[in-house]
Amino acid sequence: MPASVAPVAIVGMSCRLPGGVSSVDDFWKLLASGTDAVGEVPPQRWQDYQGRGASSDGLLRRTIRQGGFLDDVQGFDAEFFGISPREARLMDPQQRILLEVAWEALEHAGRAPGTLAGTDTGVFVGAWSDDYGRRLLEDLPAIDAWTGVGATLGSCAARLSHHLDLRGPSVLVDTACSSSLVAVHQACQSLRLGESGLAVAAGVNLLLSPGLTVNFERAGALSPHGRCRAFDADADGYVRSEGCAVVVLKRLTDALADGDRILGLVRGSAVTQNGHGAGIMAPSSAAQARTIRLACEAAGVSPASLDYIEAHGTGTPAGDPAEAAGIGIAVGGGRPAGDALPIGSVKTNIGHTESAAGVISLVKVVLALGHGVIPAALHHRTPHPAIAWDELGLRVVTECEPWPVHEGPRLAGVSSYGFGGTNAHVVLEGAPPTEEPSPVPIPVPNHRVVAFPWSASTEQARVDAAGGLVDWLMGAGASADHNGLAHTLTARRSPSLCRAVAVAGDREELLRALRAHTAGEADPGLVCGRVPAGAASGSVWVFSGHGSQWTGMARELLDEEPVFAAVIDELEPIFRREAQFSLRAFLSDRDLDEAGVHEIQPVIYAVQTALAQLWHDHGVRPAAVIGHSVGEIAAAVAAGGLTRTDGARLVCRRSALLRRVAGRGAMALVALPADEVYRQLASAPALSVAVAIRASPLSTVIAGTPDAVERATAHWTEQGALVRRVASDVAFHSPQMDPLLADLVAAVADIPWREPRLPVLSTSTADPEGEHVFDGAYWAGNLRNEVRLDAAVRAAAARGHRVFLEVSAHPVVVHSVRETLSLEGIEDACVTGTLRRAVPARTAFLKSAAELHCHGVPVDFGRGRDSGPWTDAPTTTWDHQRHWAHSRPVVGSAASHDPGSGTLLGSALPSGEHVPLRTWYTRLDADSVPGTAMGPAGESPVAPAVVVATVLAAAQSAPAAALRLRELEVRLPLPVDKPRDVHVVAGPQSVTVVSTEAGGSEPAVVHAVARIDDEAPPEAVGPVASVDRAPRAGEWTPGRPTESPAGDAVFAWHVEAHRFADGGLEAEVEVAADAADGEGSSAGWAAWIDAATHVASWLPGAAASVAAVESVAELTIA
Repeated sequence: MPASVAPVAIVGMSCRLPGGVSSVDDFWKLLASGTDAVGEVPPQRWQDYQGRGASSDGLLRRTIRQGGFLDDVQGFDAEFFGISPREARLMDPQQRILLEVAWEALEHAGRAPGTLAGTDTGVFVGAWSDDYGRRLLEDLPAIDAWTGVGATLGSCAARLSHHLDLRGPSVLVDTACSSSLVAVHQACQSLRLGESGLAVAAGVNLLLSPGLTVNFERAGALSPHGRCRAFDADADGYVRSEGCAVVVLKRLTDALADGDRILGLVRGSAVTQNGHGAGIMAPSSAAQARTIRLACEAAGVSPASLDYIEAHGTGTPAGDPAEAAGIGIAVGGGRPAGDALPIGSVKTNIGHTESAAGVISLVKVVLALGHGVIPAALHHRTPHPAIAWDELGLRVVTECEPWPVHEGPRLAGVSSYGFGGTNAHVVLEGAPPTEEPSPVPIPVPNHRVVAFPWSASTEQARVDAAGGLVDWLMGAGASADHNGLAHTLTARRSPSLCRAVAVAGDREELLRALRAHTAGEADPGLVCGRVPAGAASGSVWVFSGHGSQWTGMARELLDEEPVFAAVIDELEPIFRREAQFSLRAFLSDRDLDEAGVHEIQPVIYAVQTALAQLWHDHGVRPAAVIGHSVGEIAAAVAAGGLTRTDGARLVCRRSALLRRVAGRGAMALVALPADEVYRQLASAPALSVAVAIRASPLSTVIAGTPDAVERATAHWTEQGALVRRVASDVAFHSPQMDPLLADLVAAVADIPWREPRLPVLSTSTADPEGEHVFDGAYWAGNLRNEVRLDAAVRAAAARGHRVFLEVSAHPVVVHSVRETLSLEGIEDACVTGTLRRAVPARTAFLKSAAELHCHGVPVDFGRGRDSGPWTDAPTTTWDHQRHWAHSRPVVGSAASHDPGSGTLLGSALPSGEHVPLRTWYTRLDADSVPGTAMGPAGESPVAPAVVVATVLAAAQSAPAAALRLRELEVRLPLPVDKPRDVHVVAGPQSVTVVSTEAGGSEPAVVHAVARIDDEAPPEAVGPVASVDRAPRAGEWTPGRPTESPAGDAVFAWHVEAHRFADGGLEAEVEVAADAADGEGSSAGWAAWIDAATHVASWLPGAAASVAAVESVAELTIA
């Protein structure tokens, strides 16, 4: 198949959508249940745009508030991504949401995000709205070095590529509403061209500013009723919405070869442009039809073979008929009669997510293909009359219905159109049959103990994640494969800072550990920790000496761990030749209580080197090594200074010499510093023991003859010191070793050594960090000299190491290492062993591995297997903290009026405390005129006279509830053809309205004046909501008088009823809610005064011009 039409596999998806949708499973539930997720704008969403003046505030109140909104756009798990709180605040939330959703999509694809570092993975993101960044960049004093990268749209793709260290293309696509489907098209092309081996295609859209909403509302694109009624007769526009969706794409051949779960296929796609049509925002049926045909051609399928099309379907009066015609031209006409093509639109569920709409539609169709069900389009009651449904061969899916059954694959199309004319269409196919063999499962029985790691950025999120796993195991994951879940959590997740591991042999043990963690309780199989600051420096392997042995140690590893057994078998011939016994038989059958030191120490070495190899097989590598006594031989091997077999020869020859002193010595630990022990020994020669080991600054091991050790232990016990005998009948590191040293040097002379690859912190020399030559002299010193374990541990800590792993069959120096570190003031270190006496070896090893993992050491619990059974376990649990940058108030931005209030009263300007004048200022133009601008055709529009008059009343009543004005005079019209600066000045006796042309140099013009009446106004009756219809003089007649002139009303009001009585005219008037806003204040009276002047003009003999207010003798408002 040519590369240009090679199918692309969709291997992972995730989304965050209105209605609380945070996963594709949530999304399917929303679709299958027919949920409408459209709601009201969150209360604080536009708070940064409030308080910018009466005009702006009034506009916000009147703006359509319905939309599809995400639950939390301010929250972000910055710590998880290693982003500082300051940088997070300056990041567009679209970048932040994209990071989280992309991470989830990669986990859904079974790909640990951290493993993509350095790969040619491409990122293609559709986004177009820069609400957040634009606001930040307008606050000039607050801009810093991080603002630009946080504010610009291009950073959406770049941020993801940067964080994951991706080296493939990183592209931001902005074609308005088709952005994300164009991004999918480009991602597929990149895969087919070989630019990318894996591709992340995404779309994101947040509504963080009311600006575009106001724009689209004024353009007539938004539904006043707040619903997308796609292809319905009542369609009146769309609803803006938020959302993010991410798909992970891979060449089908690669996905099959890698055993990926395939959710669906992109068979082909196309992107076109309308060109020079009826208008840049006008849809083109012909261009849309061509796009569908080209996509089908790329897919190698006939348009008539599509089972369903997920339409752009915004619900606009112009867009729906044009799109239906395009679909019908391309697809519907080729179908059999009576077999109409089903179409639908997810926008009826969640609204129009604009730049994210295309990929969200794609996710919907992939889910529908997988479930074999086409979800219903909501709000469709009557087919749009402008669409020739039968002729085009189309129908809208109004109820969930099964996917059509026929021969051949399930096929569907997804359309997405940008308002600038860029069209995109993608042809999808259902997932192929699973003919390929399933990945080879990890060859272990379900009851074998395995590790189940999980992590989060904080302790609370880690607890929440454990709860999520419990819920999943009790629900959707009830039948999940035990090893499959372990493989998913170990090999297909990338760990965060706060980690936990459950070591469990079955589902019940796992649930017990998880529940214990959620309850804050301990559990035998539970290990928790947080990666310390020094974790990056790596772990120090400590190979302990005599004392770690026990009967049965590592015995089960011979049967269960081939890697361990292979080392034992490699050393077997060395042991038979050098030590004259079988190593494997010794481990399998021997009772160590009957074994001599010449056997025990070589076996300790063998177990240590085999355990070291087992650690290597789990991906654990040392950064430095420390050897304690005979453990220095295994340490030298681990560092590369000796081969494993040469180390075996050395330990066997060393141990053979010990037969000559076995039974003549003893050792004991005393809880005193070595210097104190030396002081007491100097003052009591009769004790006659030697300091053998400086275990820690507070613990010392002595050695000598059994009698001498007995006297010394009795002495220190009487002093109250803690004393413990060591299980050894050889006085290592004491003068008793002197007769053996020359023979040891000779015995190991033929054993070669080499420069170690790793730092070896010696415990048998004065300087643990000096250069060491692993010759006979060194090993003689190793046997005779004091063991300076405390100095070696301090040296490692000084290097920044905070993780110490004792490689032994039982921990014997863990306590000493911890004590040394604690006295150095290091409390966050991890010190752990490998195996434990009488604990099943695999359980002990995995718990030790868990300790390392929880403290930042890379552990490969899956043992290098990147394939195997895996499950849809919950993805990462986020700990959202609020990160939000508010704009500082714009100086002067409040100098505006609210057109909806009916007045020109702007913002109050400051004046001195004793100044009797009050002044208000606003900027007036044709777009901010309260009511309707007046003026004969062909002449410049002016502000309605009633508005100019009413502002006088508004100014005077600002601090009071009632007023009386006399001699109110409108002198000159207030033109609005050009912006004008309007000042209203109120003094003790008068109110004046003046203006100047904005930015001009002409003198101020007085437009209206009024005299303030000092007398208290009489009580007055305000407008009422209803009128008592009891019989009265004259009959009430519905509506206005038939002979009344229509006139030009400035505000929205109408006459409910009228009657002529006593030579006058009474009317019941209803004012529209927005014009009456502020009823009971002067602002709301503008509409009532407008109505009153018009009603007065209907009196018999009155001039029609009465409605144009020029003067008012008296105006009373109470």
